[in-house]
Amino acid sequence: MLPDPLKDDPLGLWDRLARASRPLLGLDYDGTLAPFQVDRMAAVPAPGAAEVVQAIISHGRTRVAVISGRLVDEVIELLGDLGVVVVGSHGFERRLPDGSRRRVSLPPEQEQALVLAARQVERIGYGARLERKAASLAFHTRGLDGDAARGLEDEVVRLWSGAGLLVQPFNGGVELHAGAAIDKGTVLAGLLDEHRPDLTVYVGDDRTDEDAFRALAGRGGLGIKVGPGPTAAVARLPDCEGVVRLLRRWLTVMESGEAR
Repeated sequence: MLPDPLKDDPLGLWDRLARASRPLLGLDYDGTLAPFQVDRMAAVPAPGAAEVVQAIISHGRTRVAVISGRLVDEVIELLGDLGVVVVGSHGFERRLPDGSRRRVSLPPEQEQALVLAARQVERIGYGARLERKAASLAFHTRGLDGDAARGLEDEVVRLWSGAGLLVQPFNGGVELHAGAAIDKGTVLAGLLDEHRPDLTVYVGDDRTDEDAFRALAGRGGLGIKVGPGPTAAVARLPDCEGVVRLLRRWLTVMESGEAR
């Protein structure tokens, strides 16, 4: 069983944070800062989440990055513009603190493959369940019972099997990815190389967050998994409310300089 970072500091996190001069905190959005909702745009932050993240940022010592599978604009609409790095579409788009944006362009053949894959789903009447991202298509089944969700996911996977792209499950559906060379792990590794933090913590809940957890291996960072399931993380929190408690503890340590 993975340890709970809020109980007795089993990983030495709070002692390390008290000594850190340039910590980096990476956060997923859905399932981490915000509970899942059937209506994706109803997935607002858990009570207190946005406020405590803003307080950590305002304190000034911690660099914060929100790394999501959502489009950047959706994250900002739901979480608010906190003036931090917001990475969307699993790394294919980025909004920097100064408001500038970067986006990775896809080869034309991959763009066309995504267009055709979307049309396939629309033809069978499930276009409303599609989410179009910068470099992928997500097919959502949240809200359906287990058998119905699995049946639809299997049907869509069969449709997409000839697209020549990567099909992967996520918490609440399946996703067709144009690029396998960019993911949350490469994003986090890039932030580590850029900022050279003396402590890095990444908190996430989904299969896509496992790439970030693995990127921390051997680099002194700590991955924290939200919810159940196998993981490469070294600690676990039960839910989004647990994440809020962790963030409040983070702020307390920053303000006091003590691992209490």
